Amino acid sequence: MQGATSDFLRYAAVTPVAGRIHRFSDEMKAVGDARLDLALDLPLHQIKESVVKGELTLQNNLVTLDPRLPPFEQFGARIAFTERSFKVGEGRALVFGEPLSFEASNDTDGGIAASIVGALDVDRVRGVWKHPVLAYLDGQTSWRGTIGVRDKIASIRFDSNLVGLKSTLPPPFVKTATASLPLRVELLERPGRQGVLAVNLEKVASAQLLLDGGAPGGVSRGTVSLGGAAALPTADGLWLQGSLDVVDADAWQGLLAGGSGDSQLDLAGVDLQIGLLDVNRRRFHDLKVQATRQDAAWQATLAGREVAGQISWTSDGDGKLAARLSKLVLPPVTTEIQAGKPGGGVEQRLPSVDLIADRFTYEGKDLGRLAVLAQPEPSGWQLRRLEIANPESKFVMKGRWVIADTSRTDVTVKLDVSDIGQFFTRLGWPDSVKGGTATLEGPIAWRGNPTRFDIPSLSGQLKLEARGGRFRKIEPGVAKLLGILSLQALPRRVSLDFRDVFSKGFSFDRISANLNIAAGVADTQDFLMEGSAARVGMRGQVDLASETQNLVVRVTPSLSESIAIAGAIINPAIGVAALIAQKALKDPFSQIASFDYSVTGSWADPVIARVSKAPSSVMEKGR
Repeated sequence: MQGATSDFLRYAAVTPVAGRIHRFSDEMKAVGDARLDLALDLPLHQIKESVVKGELTLQNNLVTLDPRLPPFEQFGARIAFTERSFKVGEGRALVFGEPLSFEASNDTDGGIAASIVGALDVDRVRGVWKHPVLAYLDGQTSWRGTIGVRDKIASIRFDSNLVGLKSTLPPPFVKTATASLPLRVELLERPGRQGVLAVNLEKVASAQLLLDGGAPGGVSRGTVSLGGAAALPTADGLWLQGSLDVVDADAWQGLLAGGSGDSQLDLAGVDLQIGLLDVNRRRFHDLKVQATRQDAAWQATLAGREVAGQISWTSDGDGKLAARLSKLVLPPVTTEIQAGKPGGGVEQRLPSVDLIADRFTYEGKDLGRLAVLAQPEPSGWQLRRLEIANPESKFVMKGRWVIADTSRTDVTVKLDVSDIGQFFTRLGWPDSVKGGTATLEGPIAWRGNPTRFDIPSLSGQLKLEARGGRFRKIEPGVAKLLGILSLQALPRRVSLDFRDVFSKGFSFDRISANLNIAAGVADTQDFLMEGSAARVGMRGQVDLASETQNLVVRVTPSLSESIAIAGAIINPAIGVAALIAQKALKDPFSQIASFDYSVTGSWADPVIARVSKAPSSVMEKGR
């Protein structure tokens, strides 16, 4: 007898066969034909002792065993049965384009057991199932499975060593194709459309999920444990826990952003211990993260080597980050960490920020208290105020980040320093300056967003004023540009002796300059430093990116008053005459004693040479 397989399934559903197999075939669907060979022995006087023996043969059918499973293509099998048993042999099919073989039989108590052997090809899976994780997997691997069904309640288990499968997922899920990483997946169904899904990836991660057909994403609650054994939580939602040696936050952000929100179960809480956390090419150490979510808001406690305190995050709009931290240590950017995210090059909009850190350390320097207040706007991001304050200085920055054809940050900055010496000590240049006050302010701009200060594209105008300080003797190579300003290289580089003026330190009454910056090069035409021992004028360019300079410096020792005083001691008339000449002729002795030099090369090793007199307009400004 030959006919449509669907007809045989309908026949089984309305006959005693359905009861014998606990209605296992009720949800099965098939497209294709089957052949039935049937033998019946029906004693008329003992009908209950009838004997049924037959074989149902299927070839090239399309079979759906369960709506939750992918369809079986080119399904073929020989199903031998009697009135009390059945056995499936020579089972074969294609799932995700890859062949599998199977066999099955019923138990004496009515249960059904099946074993399956198959393979998985990631390329073929990607063709029929869209999920962001698949972009990080490649290759083929084999697997084995068992299925048991009793009273329409299934228990399913799949095992694979994943040999042949390559993973470029972030650690700890990265894997070479030749490495063995045993994976076990078990599904234990429960009455009422529920079941427990258990996943164990040896020594890497495990999960326990309570499946519920009525819950969002099909999961009502569950736990994912990294590096340990997971157990079902008592509270709803998905909970992430465990310990990780390394976490690449940028890589995970790019991966998770590619998912479909409607099909995902939102995280309800996190309890993680992280050895190394890489964020935006900066590395944090020994970080404990405990966080819970309420609707769209997260509340978290952080405790680590570089950061400690409370933060909250709301995902509405562009997001809002609020933080109250006892410490924030911002590590230096390192080239050891891969830059960028999937789809890099596209600027990510910044959230609203309300942050206070009682202790802010930047690249090893304790800068004091940090406060940031900012908010998104249609054109980009408004920095309402960034303030860094400590006992000897206060730095304030305000402005905007504009996202248009190009990304650009435009801000105004102001630095007020009440003790230059202590300020430089805080920056890592101890004993370079004693005392003094200073102000540096003006507008600056650079290419890119506010979190990445780009010196090669820096432009702007800055005004510098400083008073009442003293340059101390600075070791070569320390403080770099500061060593150029102190002019201590002069006695080592020229034949004239300025040791009494600069080598042991130079006291200044006033320093002033206007700086015009373009493409990372600062130009000044009116730098002036005045002190009791000398007067220094400077003009030229300083390349902030390459740390080089091309300057012309005029040094004018303050000789005239000393000559007048010395003359007065020898002969009062001569002293008075010298003093009158000094004032009337605009300091002729200092004019005669002034010297011009070119300063080129690097900040750490400047090249200084005597040159002819420079135009006096710049050097004389402010006399």
